[in-house]
Amino acid sequence: MKLAVIGLGQCGCNIADMFYDVSERPIYVGEGGNVRGRIKDHEDKFWFKRPIVESASWIEIKDGKLRKQIETLLIKFGGTI
Repeated sequence: MKLAVIGLGQCGCNIADMFYDVSERPIYVGEGGNVRGRIKDHEDKFWFKRPIVESASWIEIKDGKLRKQIETLLIKFGGTI
């Protein structure tokens, strides 16, 4: 999927991310240290296609422990499939 998430897969940074459907509802929350690899892995998943995933948001968080804590909060308050 190379549509509204352009730029995310080009970032080699450590991030917490959230993917949204066409109605801007959060459908997936994740975190990782190798964004390029994670996006590449997701491209093969059935749920990572339109119209299930339309856009994404992310924040760079270098500290792994903090990144995991923020992912947990995003899951609790944002949701995930």
